[in-house]
Amino acid sequence: MSEKRKTGVLLAGLLKQIALEKTELVQIDGEDKIVSKAESLARMVWQMALGYEENKVTSDGVKNIEHPPNKGMMAILLDRIDGRAVPVSDVGDRERSIADKITDRGKSRIREAGKSK
Repeated sequence: MSEKRKTGVLLAGLLKQIALEKTELVQIDGEDKIVSKAESLARMVWQMALGYEENKVTSDGVKNIEHPPNKGMMAILLDRIDGRAVPVSDVGDRERSIADKITDRGKSRIREAGKSK
C-alpha cells in the first residue's frame, strides 16, 4: 500500500472515531441534549437544506436573519439517502480491463518469462 493511501486510511479512521464522540449540544423538541459530532453535523445539513431563521443580537438590537434552503445541502442529502446516480456513459465507452491496462513493456516481460520455461 502506498504511503499516500496509508495516510488516507489513517485519516479516515480518525475522522470516524472523532465523529462518534458525544460532545455537541443540540436542542431536540425544546430540550438540550448531548449528541455525537456526526449527529450534530447531520442535523446541520438538514437544517441548511430546509432553510431556517435565526435571531442575531447586534448593537442595533435583535435582527431576524432568514437563511433560504441550500440546494447543495439538498443534493448531499439526496445522494446519501437515495444513493448517488451513476453517470450514463457513451455507448462505445467501456472501462478498460486489467488486460488492457498492462503496458507493452509488461506484455513483453510476460512473453519472455513464458519462453524461458
